[in-house]
Amino acid sequence: MSFGNCSHLMQWYTHREQLKVSSLCFVITTGLLSMPIAVSNALILLTIWRKPAFQSPSNIFICNLALSDIAVAVIGIPLWISSKVYDLMSGDPDTACTLAYSATVAGTTVSGASCLTLISAILDRYLALRLHLRYPSVVTKRRVAMVCGCTWFTSLSVAIAVFIGITVYDFAVISVMIPYTILLFFSYYKIFRVVHRHQNQIHAQNNDTQKGPSLNISRYKKTVSALAYLLIVFFILYSPIVGFSFYHQVRGPTLLYMHGWTISILLLFFNSAVNPLICCWKLGDLRRAMKKTLFKFIRKDDVSVTWATETAGNTFQ
Repeated sequence: MSFGNCSHLMQWYTHREQLKVSSLCFVITTGLLSMPIAVSNALILLTIWRKPAFQSPSNIFICNLALSDIAVAVIGIPLWISSKVYDLMSGDPDTACTLAYSATVAGTTVSGASCLTLISAILDRYLALRLHLRYPSVVTKRRVAMVCGCTWFTSLSVAIAVFIGITVYDFAVISVMIPYTILLFFSYYKIFRVVHRHQNQIHAQNNDTQKGPSLNISRYKKTVSALAYLLIVFFILYSPIVGFSFYHQVRGPTLLYMHGWTISILLLFFNSAVNPLICCWKLGDLRRAMKKTLFKFIRKDDVSVTWATETAGNTFQ
């Protein structure tokens, strides 16, 4: 079954022999990444779900980020591997078209949700400074959950542009990324200005209330720092696909573009493996809670194995 005019996606199928090296590299690497991505991000979700203290509106964004990365591992990567392997096997063109469409839509949706979630998390940190005491009443769990839902809807809307044509798809990706990037840098600029002003106010105070605000600012800066690292890595790994989208608009579907696009998708998926590592590195409270959750499950497994061994031994006595 083919989805309309598939010529813009069948370029990879047509040139499968010339693209064999990059396709094999893609299949092997993403296959190795899939399990670590799923396990590490599932551990983040499980930790936040089991610890009520972590169930804040801000951490809902972390959960949505982990959820999008899990979707990369269990939906995006398998579909892309299936598409590449089927191309290499010179399978039926209609089936190759179906797989190419499915992989592109799934990959764009989950990767786009990850991107928009990170930007939304930065806006959340800006609102925390801007609103002060009004923040808990304005930024509620329900509203954050709705924003997370919007990230998925927006990403899916961009993804389905591929059914119209690859040029429209490239334009949709660029049209969404540019304004969100501007909004991101604006928020960071405001955050650093407010944090700097607050620090100056704290240093100017010489009373007993100094300790509390400084600790709040310190904790806030750690969260913003973690998001900054996530975004820096995100833009480093996502910039190639934006660059090749521009390249395609100018030069068309050349072999260089197709090689570059394949490797760019690989970098997108690699970002899902890096995200939990950054969260563990920069968010100490979350890292310690994840260790406890992991050790708890390991101990449960040890107890289960010991019980099963003793039961089997008693059965044969």
